[in-house]
Amino acid sequence: MRHNGEIRWNGGFVYVSKTLAGEAVAATETEDGQWALSFHAHPLGILDTRRMKLVRRSATPTKPLGAAADSTGGKL
Repeated sequence: MRHNGEIRWNGGFVYVSKTLAGEAVAATETEDGQWALSFHAHPLGILDTRRMKLVRRSATPTKPLGAAADSTGGKL
C-alpha cells in the first residue's frame, strides 16, 4: 500500500484507504474472475478493473439481525 492509500494495479493506481498506508493488502482472484482485496481477515471490497476503483462491501446486513426466515413474514 502506498503512502497515500493507493495500490498499483495493472499499470494504474486504485485508492483503497489512507488508513492502511504502508500495510500489506492481499488480492485474491474469486471464482468468477474478479479480484477481492483484504487486510488480514478483513474483506475490503472487489476491484472494478474497468473503472480502476474499489467497490466496497455494504456495511449493513441484507436482513435485520434476528429476522425470522419463515413464509408468514413474521406474522402469526
